[in-house]
Amino acid sequence: LPDFDPYNPATQSEAQRLNRATYGNYELGSVFKVFTLASAIEADVVRLDEMIDVSKPIRVGGHKISDYKRYEDQINPRDILRRSSNIGASKLALRVGSEAQEGFLRDLRLLSPSTVEIQETSTPEYPARWGKASTATISYGYGVAASPLQIANAFSTMVNGGVFRPATLVRQPKGQPLTTGHRVISEQTSATMRDMLEYVVREGTGRFAAAEGYRVGGKTGTANIARGGGYNEDARRATFLGAFPINDPKYTLLVMVENPDPEAQEYTYGYATGGWVAAPAFRRIVERAAPMLGLEPQPDPEDGDALASR
Repeated sequence: LPDFDPYNPATQSEAQRLNRATYGNYELGSVFKVFTLASAIEADVVRLDEMIDVSKPIRVGGHKISDYKRYEDQINPRDILRRSSNIGASKLALRVGSEAQEGFLRDLRLLSPSTVEIQETSTPEYPARWGKASTATISYGYGVAASPLQIANAFSTMVNGGVFRPATLVRQPKGQPLTTGHRVISEQTSATMRDMLEYVVREGTGRFAAAEGYRVGGKTGTANIARGGGYNEDARRATFLGAFPINDPKYTLLVMVENPDPEAQEYTYGYATGGWVAAPAFRRIVERAAPMLGLEPQPDPEDGDALASR
């Protein structure tokens, strides 16, 4: 929504006129691990019960890849997503390979302009040479920059049963099929991703996105912002990208906060990350919007299991 008076154009700055949802290109950090996990599972290069060594940093093409904090020495794919392990994501992406990774993101239309019916659309940015180093960094969200609409559209594919359908602003005539699409992942892989994304919210970095009465699944992202040929360690972009209700997704929502002030809200305890800044905003939006969208609150399945076991 515009943060200026559209009836008084003289008050608009160039930055305010920018439609960030469709015209801005952004690297969203660990949100991209959703695509990394899905591509690895779909390519059958990892088993869900397989343990991946994340005990120490790795080097790929001169880049040192490490995790925000130390985890167990070995974790499975679900925990790579839940704990947001850069090392684990990189290792899975390297198994998939550069060519297949590029093809997967191309199938999600993350490397070409959006076809949404407005003029203000951007062309995504990605490496001219897609080698091993790019494959590793793209796995955790550095190296491909696209618009929030495109990234949300790609995420929807991960949870909707695996079919990419281009975003549209045109309501389909009653009785007409949805916009045509193409399959990117199988229904089984999509079901696995829904389970993993709900796990991230229940027990992982996205726990502050958990909405009262609604099942939510999603992924946090925290990225340093590119400045002057490098990345500014003091400038961050905090994101949460999720869907609700995750057991039968109806809506995808992306919350992005540019340069959050870690001291602005007492509840963030000085953290300026997707999990502490964007996830709580996602939760509040879902709790307010879901009833207006006609979504009835759902019982928590874990509560039902607990009652059944008593």
